[in-house]
Formats: sequence, C-alpha cells, structure tokens
Amino acid sequence: MGSGARWLAIAVTAMLLTGCGSGVRRQVDDPPARATEESAATQGGTPASRISEAVWAGLASLPRTHLMRAREMLMVNQKDDAAKDFEAAGALVRLEAAHTDDAALQHRLESAGIELRQLGRSLQRQSRTPIQEVDDVMTRAYLALAEEHGTQAAKAFRDGRTAPAGTYLEQTAAELTQAYARSSIEPTKAARNTLVDAHEAARRLSNDGSENAIKVARAALGALEKDSTQLENALGARGR
Repeated sequence: MGSGARWLAIAVTAMLLTGCGSGVRRQVDDPPARATEESAATQGGTPASRISEAVWAGLASLPRTHLMRAREMLMVNQKDDAAKDFEAAGALVRLEAAHTDDAALQHRLESAGIELRQLGRSLQRQSRTPIQEVDDVMTRAYLALAEEHGTQAAKAFRDGRTAPAGTYLEQTAAELTQAYARSSIEPTKAARNTLVDAHEAARRLSNDGSENAIKVARAALGALEKDSTQLENALGARGR
C-alpha cells in the first residue's frame, strides 16, 4: 500500500470511529475529553451511534500491522515510510483510548499513542534514533494494546459474545508475542505454550461456541494476562 493510500485509509477509519467529527468521540489530536449525550442534546445535536462491536473487532489488528511494517521499513532505512506507519499506529492507539471505559487504561493507551506519534515525527526529522529506543516505545504500545484487547475479550465473554471474544483473544496473544520480541526478553517455555494455546483457543472459538470451547478460551485469556504482568515486571526491573 502506498503512503497516500495508507493515510487515506487511516483518515477514513478515524472519521468512522469518531462519528465523522461529532462531539461523542474525541478527534485523534485533541486533548482527552468525552461529551455526554446530555450536552449533545443541549446543543441541539444528535449523538453519533456507537461503533458496532464487529467494526471494532475487525480493526483490532490494524495498530499491530502498522507497527510491524514500520519496523520493517526502519530496518531497511526507509525512514519516511516507517515514520508514516508509526504515526498511523499512534493515531489508531489513541482511538483505542477513546473506546475504553477504564480511565487508567485510557491514559496508558493515550500515552502510548503519543509516544508513537512523536517517534514518527522524530524519524521524519531524520534524527538518529537508537533501535533500542524504538523497540522500547513499541513494547509499551504492544503491552497497552494487549491489556485493552484482553479487557475487551473478558467483557465479551461476560456478555456471551463469543465471536468478538475470540477475535480479541487472538489479538491479545499476537500483541503479547510482539511485546516479547521487541523487549528482547525471551519468553519462558510456559509462556510460549500459553501463546500457542491462546491462538488455538481463539481459532477453535470461531467455529465452536460450546461451553467447553469458551471455558478453554477464558482460561487462555487468564494465562495471557498473567504472562503480560510478568513481562511488565521484568521490564520494570530492567528500568524500561
């Protein structure tokens, strides 16, 4: 995908997710804020409908796609393309922040999105950015995304929505896999097994909504959350 088409896709996505500029969802570069339905009614406006679960679940992999491509471009010294993908990923992560109802997680995603945007702009200035610094920013973003998608998976399980639960479980495992890779911390054998089990449980859930499949998938999600915490603790011990 060319850079122009890539940014067009992101712009369209942002418009969809923000209700085409309505006050209900924040704009990507605006300070964190949420309008209430009451304020919208007071202003004579009509609150935008919330984006459907299917749309959010379908977009879950986009930030990771941009991040992986950004690093690939950076490793072959295509800084301009890498910068655009980092900024696109940052915009999408901030949209994730607008979607969550957890204040602490919202702040974490917002911070990760801002870091990615700043990283992209730094690369566009052709400044020398150590790859370790790049990987640290990416690791924080992946872990924030894993927490968000894990939270969405757990909520979907509670509500009996197995299809989106499986999608979010799959994304959580994929993001934690990338977090390990960018952190340079080798996952334990148990952690590797957890990641494999989570992918398998998610795939099974897409075809099998039985109680046993749901039970296995929920257990896999719990194991992912524990491994994510362990990785964050290990990074904290290293001062990263």
